[in-house]
Amino acid sequence: MFLYIGAKDGLHVHQADATSAAWRHVQILSNEDGFTRFILHTNKKMLYGLHAARPLISAFAIEAQTGKLRLVNLTHSGGLHPASVTFSGHGRCLLVAHAASSHLGIVPVAADGALRHARPAIALPGPARAQDVIMDPGGRFAVVTDPNKNNLIVLRFDPVTGQASSHQILRARPADAPHRAVFHPTMKLLYVSNAGNSNVSAYHWNAAIGRLSFAQSIRTIPSDWPAKNIAADIAIGADGRYLYLANRGHDSLAIFAIQPGRGKLFMRAREALGRTPHGLAWNSDRTRLLVANRDSNSIARYAVILANGMLTRQEPDLPADQPTAIALLD
Repeated sequence: MFLYIGAKDGLHVHQADATSAAWRHVQILSNEDGFTRFILHTNKKMLYGLHAARPLISAFAIEAQTGKLRLVNLTHSGGLHPASVTFSGHGRCLLVAHAASSHLGIVPVAADGALRHARPAIALPGPARAQDVIMDPGGRFAVVTDPNKNNLIVLRFDPVTGQASSHQILRARPADAPHRAVFHPTMKLLYVSNAGNSNVSAYHWNAAIGRLSFAQSIRTIPSDWPAKNIAADIAIGADGRYLYLANRGHDSLAIFAIQPGRGKLFMRAREALGRTPHGLAWNSDRTRLLVANRDSNSIARYAVILANGMLTRQEPDLPADQPTAIALLD
């Protein structure tokens, strides 16, 4: 098992010992930009990283035995301040959301995993300042969160040309500011963390026509919390019964039960985290969850209790210098 951490002092690679479960530091690649997001190729041979300081995306080849990285190439991300990245439905392009320009970057991926020059970016309506982009399970539509205009934007993708067109703009509830999004693995539902009011919203997803409609909103922090908070990264367990959301400010991981068959959310617990959580990462079967705590300079590790979705913290935390992006490969 290999862990990739984007920290202030570079990109770190750790390897887990198969017998003791201890982590061993095996590599650091210097990078003055820092990283905001990682995504692994489905073939587990490539890692892609969004740069924090410049509009770039890097491709790294992964050495199978050691997990060490080799920079293959880098290219322009197609906008300013890349904030999120996902694969297109056919897997031949990376889609990049940008928080400082109204563009969705389209970066082709070559057969060997290298990045080609970005295609002309898609201009998002608004003008949008996108925080997240995800593909729907069918691979025909992408959903973009736009906290700037308080919108969810659905784009339709042409499977032949790979181009996208605006399909739906759904206004979120007042003060929501949609931040991160995730589709349910089996039900036709989308869950969105809202940075503006510390809520998480559920939306019905009509996969046949690619349209969203509001279903539910529930608070992620106590109602009497007096300080600022951002409902940030969001993840769902492998069986779709529990949703996990990082509160940045309250510094907790909110755990919600998902009603079978209907998808309604119910608050179950809040797990105390380190300061300023900036990323979540699952292992492949989603039995372990890692959290990058930027201002605690650490990576917290949790085992998931499959019977009830609760988490068991595994000590000690891994030290890291202001981590903001993580990925786990096993």
